Amino acid sequence: MTAHILVVDDEPTIERLFRQLFRKRTRSGEWELYFAQNGVAALNLLAALPHIDMVVTDINMPEMDGLTLLAELQKQADPPLKAVVISAYGDLQKVRLAMNRGAFDFLTKPIDAQDVEHTIERTLKAVEEQRRNREELERAQEALAYDALHDKLTGLPNRTGFMQELQQEIECCRETPNHTYAVLFVELQRLNAIADNFGFLLADAVVVAAAQRLRECTFHDGTAACFGTGSFTVLLSGSEAVTQISPFVKTLQQTLDAPYEIEGYRLSVRTTIGVSLGSIGYETPEQMLASVNTATFYAKRNPKRRYEVFTPAMQEAATARGQLEHDLRLAIEREEFLLYYQPIVDLTQNRWVGFESLIRWQHPGRGMVPPGEFIELAEQTELIAEMGTLALKMALRQLRDWRDRLPAFGDGFVNVNISPIQCAQGGIDALVKSLLSEFGIPSSALKLEITESSFIQLESADIAMWQQLSDLGVQLCIDDFGTGYSCLSRLQALPIATLKIDSSFVRGMLTDPERLEIVQIIISMAQNLKLTVVAEGIETTAEREQLQAMGCDYGQGYLFAKPLTAKAAEAFLQEFPHF
Repeated sequence: MTAHILVVDDEPTIERLFRQLFRKRTRSGEWELYFAQNGVAALNLLAALPHIDMVVTDINMPEMDGLTLLAELQKQADPPLKAVVISAYGDLQKVRLAMNRGAFDFLTKPIDAQDVEHTIERTLKAVEEQRRNREELERAQEALAYDALHDKLTGLPNRTGFMQELQQEIECCRETPNHTYAVLFVELQRLNAIADNFGFLLADAVVVAAAQRLRECTFHDGTAACFGTGSFTVLLSGSEAVTQISPFVKTLQQTLDAPYEIEGYRLSVRTTIGVSLGSIGYETPEQMLASVNTATFYAKRNPKRRYEVFTPAMQEAATARGQLEHDLRLAIEREEFLLYYQPIVDLTQNRWVGFESLIRWQHPGRGMVPPGEFIELAEQTELIAEMGTLALKMALRQLRDWRDRLPAFGDGFVNVNISPIQCAQGGIDALVKSLLSEFGIPSSALKLEITESSFIQLESADIAMWQQLSDLGVQLCIDDFGTGYSCLSRLQALPIATLKIDSSFVRGMLTDPERLEIVQIIISMAQNLKLTVVAEGIETTAEREQLQAMGCDYGQGYLFAKPLTAKAAEAFLQEFPHF
């Protein structure tokens, strides 16, 4: 590469000397020499030739001397050009001034040919090192800028990069009213299961493969970005892409849901997609993302379709849900809950034997909140664990009160529901043991219910916990039995005392032979396993008689009583005395 050197001196002999000394280097193209007679001419030449690598300048010159030229070089270039000054022998004061103003080196007159060549070579070497350092710095800055806007795992734009793209799209809509766009939020389900079963590296490999599929799907139609672990966003721009949003989403789902062949494993995920259209008129990227996030929430609740397009009604519901969650947290702190009690009746003797406790929420402003509105929310936010602990305390406190005041209660029992999240968090055995001791309740008076779906998911640690409860004397009931996929070996592995037949089978069994057969199978299986059976949802005398004829032990439902307040439950005891 040719080095470009500017020599600034008002003496013609200097130009002749440089041309003669470095004739071979200039002819070979190694060096290119340029000459100016003073600082002003040098600056003009530098403005026309920005590729100059270094300057050799005399200090004493007319119009603009070398010291002034050095000061100008410091102002005009970043980094400044390397400069070598030439001064008369013994003029050390000016040399010192030149070095203070940024000169790299100096030469003295009369000029020594070997000295000037070595000085220029040394200066050019410093110039080249400076250039390399600058290029490395630029590459590092470019890498930092790229990393700041891209996801390291997938190589896709990251959240920051996507937000910048989205901001530009929103501004484009302001300037061009007919312009439109759409944003998709794509979430891969089951990644945690893959990580648990095969390790995080394999889960990451699935994410990388999914990102590549997403990149291919959006190559012509939009911009894909990685928004977090297992979640992506897609920006579709233009009316043509937006009008084809529905078939595009379906194709994208099919593509991402197709199995991934990685390291000999065939792995699958399920894709949930929320969509929001720019036609709503968003002012900020955050507003758009809030909407598409809401649409994704609704898509998760639609397992068949698994994608939803945002509507303002969704936002209203999301706001209400956020308020409900806030109120629910306060309700736990303030203990705004109460328990209702639904009787469990011996079908053979038509006598009351116990209650199932059901939690209710008495909202200070809204009144009684239906369970369907807050139980699911409590499970999604995992507040159900705190509610469950509260319900257990309330049930045992009430049980203590009844046993103390009501002779009719006798040795009746209370069932308390335990959520899957409580099971997963563990510690139920210690909690129950502590509360039984606190309230002085015999363990036989408490039964714990878990749903069949929770029962299926129990792990070895959970089974040990339930065994400890059974050893304590607390009975375990499987609620909603028949709705899941329990196997006989699973039933035998746990200390189960009771199966509760789901009301969906009891309801309509008199007109549906298939339901009737399912109920009979459950009762027969329970009898063979020496388990008691409770039929839920009994509403007619005919249903009770049919269940009694099939050998069902107990029942509950509106035929006997709906869920009752504690006071109403006491009145019920007078009509259905405990046997």
